[in-house]
Amino acid sequence: MWAAIILLGISWLIFGAVWLLSARSAKRAQNPLSRGKQWAFVVLIAIGGGLIVSRLAGWIANGGATPGGAALWPFSTGLAVAAVILSYFGLAVAIWARATLGRNWSAIPELKEDHELVTSGPYAVVRHPIYTGLLLMFAAIAVLWATAAALVMLLVIVVGIQLKLSREETLLAGEFPDQWPAYRARTRRVLPLLW
Repeated sequence: MWAAIILLGISWLIFGAVWLLSARSAKRAQNPLSRGKQWAFVVLIAIGGGLIVSRLAGWIANGGATPGGAALWPFSTGLAVAAVILSYFGLAVAIWARATLGRNWSAIPELKEDHELVTSGPYAVVRHPIYTGLLLMFAAIAVLWATAAALVMLLVIVVGIQLKLSREETLLAGEFPDQWPAYRARTRRVLPLLW
């Protein structure tokens, strides 16, 4: 159990480091959000991250006892291995997508100067592969955490992703009226064959 928790934590540290380092190379926004809206977004992310970290810290403090209610399924080594594989696969997808997106990346829904519609790499399969990777990483936590609270967390994350990507798709459809309909028709939003 401990090894799985530590490995999941490392996957999130890698994700955070890659995002912080690569954010510096992004293009300028066409119409930047006000400082207040930017800070609101950062605060929401910090609150969400803080809740996850506090739950994991509680997990460790309780000696590995499951926080947030009774376990919905029993812990096993195979389950731990599956969760770690899921997390690192999600991390790989997110990093691949971030690298493919290049300087067009933004933490918030906005268009960049000279914005390009990226349709190669993982974007040839799904329109939002960074969210695919993040969803897999959060799912790994839910699998290992194994409680109703973990499933609620995952549901809240799915709703948050849906809201954010809807805004992004509205912006992209407006910016690329000729390319967007065909791209949208041949890809899924986040998960191949599902969503």
